Amino acid sequence: MLEIVSLVILIYFLFLSLILYQFSRQKEFHTAIYPPVKQSFSVIIAFKNEEQNLPLLINSLNKLAYPKENFEIILVDDYSSDNGKKILQNALSVPFLILNNQNDKKSSKKGALETGIKKAKHPFIITTDADCEVNKYWLEEMNALYQKEKPKMILGPVKYKDNPDFLGQFQIFEFLSLQAFTSASLQLGYPFLSNGANLGFDKKSFFSLKAYDGNKHIASGDDIFLLEKFRKAFPGKIAYLKSKKAIVTTQPQKNWKDLYQQKIRWASKTKNTDNYFGRFLTALIFLSNLAVLYLLIFFFSHPFLFATLLGIKLFIDFVLVKKSANFFKNTISYKYFLPAFFIYPFYMLVILFGINRKKYLWKGNKYHT
Repeated sequence: MLEIVSLVILIYFLFLSLILYQFSRQKEFHTAIYPPVKQSFSVIIAFKNEEQNLPLLINSLNKLAYPKENFEIILVDDYSSDNGKKILQNALSVPFLILNNQNDKKSSKKGALETGIKKAKHPFIITTDADCEVNKYWLEEMNALYQKEKPKMILGPVKYKDNPDFLGQFQIFEFLSLQAFTSASLQLGYPFLSNGANLGFDKKSFFSLKAYDGNKHIASGDDIFLLEKFRKAFPGKIAYLKSKKAIVTTQPQKNWKDLYQQKIRWASKTKNTDNYFGRFLTALIFLSNLAVLYLLIFFFSHPFLFATLLGIKLFIDFVLVKKSANFFKNTISYKYFLPAFFIYPFYMLVILFGINRKKYLWKGNKYHT
């Protein structure tokens, strides 16, 4: 057993070193002068009972530094029961359109997004979420990358808003790693992560691929399943926008219960993809955390060896998070990293148990994995 645990830690170290190398070697996207040619964008945002978050979103959208004739904001009400629609109508100062989800409730977010995309008048779609804040130069950066590479899909950077307490830091540590995986896996040619909070894609291709067909029964996954179809149809035509000016900021979960439900939802879409690189890396992360549990339980049988193996994993995890935090300008609390490192294996077991229950809550509705 000890040989297997040692091998898992070694393989994990090597693969995360590869992820770290790929994330680090991708140069940050800079443009001294924005190109005069402006791509026209339709920004689609689905919202459901986001009354508390909409003011921050609205404020950031109103500050967008992009010609108003070259973009539109389409907001789709996904069966809200609060005053979100009224807030939007009274506060937005950019070109916008508010629609109701034309699909049934079971279609959830995908149905709302599809409603907006069908009404979009511009050829390139960008999505974000109602609990986000976008950068003033978000669309300028999207345009600059588009004019340079003409990609079919753009994966944009997303960060959690800084939060000093342990729960907030715990989520930031994990999310920073996921963002590094998003960039690095694309550089390796095997992208398996994307985030609908900052995602761009060609409208014509979206419809030609029948993007949501085959996965509408899964509540979330509008981003992951879309990436899978674009990856297969347009190899080499997906780009990651590594720019601080393009970062979209979203909110971490407010309590452990909501975090648990979120992770079950995320896992439900990941397990339904056939991206073998992503599955391998997910399995490796899970096995490495099982290895940590084994090392903790039997620590005193081989204290020096076990401390070395734990140190190897702790080191590469920390370096990856720190490198990602440097780009995203997240403030990380070092005093919480070690506790989070040892709690994470137990957290993963709880999530695994939740996945096996095959159900979760999202936006007040019950779904099955």
